[in-house]
Amino acid sequence: MHSFDAHEYLGTFTNFESRLSSIHSNLLNLERVRRLFGVLGNPQENLKFIHVAGTKGKGSTCAFAAYILRAAGYRVGLYTSPHLYYVNERIRILEPKASSSSLKEDFYGVIGDQEFSRLVKEFSKSIDKIRHDAKLGDLTYFEVLTGLAIVYFSRRKVDAVILETGLGGRLDATNAVDASVSGITPISLDHTAQLGKTLGKIAGEKAAIIKNPQSKVIVGQQPAPAMAVIMKRCRALKIKPFVIGKDIRVKISGKTFSVMTPAATYKSLQTSLAGEHQCHNAAMAIAMVESSGFKVKGQSMARGLRETRWPGRFEIVAKNPTVVVDCAHNVASAQVLVEALQKNFSAKRRIIILGLSNDKDISGVCKILAKGARLVVTTQSKHPRAYRFSDEEMKVLFRNQPVFSVSNIKDALTLARREAAKNDIILVAGSVFVAAEARVHLKGLK
Repeated sequence: MHSFDAHEYLGTFTNFESRLSSIHSNLLNLERVRRLFGVLGNPQENLKFIHVAGTKGKGSTCAFAAYILRAAGYRVGLYTSPHLYYVNERIRILEPKASSSSLKEDFYGVIGDQEFSRLVKEFSKSIDKIRHDAKLGDLTYFEVLTGLAIVYFSRRKVDAVILETGLGGRLDATNAVDASVSGITPISLDHTAQLGKTLGKIAGEKAAIIKNPQSKVIVGQQPAPAMAVIMKRCRALKIKPFVIGKDIRVKISGKTFSVMTPAATYKSLQTSLAGEHQCHNAAMAIAMVESSGFKVKGQSMARGLRETRWPGRFEIVAKNPTVVVDCAHNVASAQVLVEALQKNFSAKRRIIILGLSNDKDISGVCKILAKGARLVVTTQSKHPRAYRFSDEEMKVLFRNQPVFSVSNIKDALTLARREAAKNDIILVAGSVFVAAEARVHLKGLK
């Protein structure tokens, strides 16, 4: 390449995110990631990490924790995935002295294009020396991005890094760091081809981020098989975890909620993220921050939760008719979404725009999201993993309501809005990619 292009360079690495079906455990290797960290100067050694795994609510929980610490006066690195629009979104630094207008941005603190390009170019030659290793295998896109993000956080001297696992936990690139706090959000069946077909096996993969006997562990509400595996892991390391619903209690009262931890009680909390499940995610974040050793007053906890932005999660993006966009993409998250709809819009009729990825439980998600809808519009995102419904399949899946098939998100929105009465609600859901494209058309984003 004549002039260096960071995105073009990263595109030369195997990217399993576009073809999850090709992932196999023998293609992932934490020793390879540690070697990558070595050629990058071991940037992880001087950082303090809060590491989060789970099926539901990982991103929201990470965002809550980051905004809380920022509100308390700390500089915070936030690493999440996947992105809605640009890969830069995954790497953010939340500065304590941000302006009120900056805090209203969808992705406040994102690494700039020029800084991102300089970072990738600076280390490209070092990375290339180890990208193909006969013993350890080829570096992947996510591994390289994770390493570079940690370099960036180290150079900017952040006080804390909040890490969201990409897939699973045991072999995820983020698990090459040693975290002082580990959080396990609710676990459900997802990515079963890669992580296992039972809750126990999936929990084993995710609980593997718990590996330091000195670390603190916060556990979200779990199905019994998942909780048993997580608790067994903690007992083996002689760790006493704090469990949401047991050690950390949440009380919801209308539009506010309270969180009671062993250390303190936080009353009259609010967040811009709708749904009761977000109150539990916020409680996890509060408990993780408490366990981290950082000094955070109650008012900073409350302020951080209020200021948190996490686009595409039960997000009302238009009115008359109301349009809600959500990234629900598996059975468990679809059920949580439906419960939130019933609580917030119980009197409204629903039109569903549904687009899924081809590695999901298509029948299970459709059954939950379509129930009670008066009209279903199936569609596809532009992502290579987008699922395309056949005519016969739609007849079987959507027997109780009329269904239309539209080839793209823009036309699906046009059709739904044309069919909707003023008091109807339009729900766009099924994948991160569908939610992202819908937001572009509804909010006039570029």
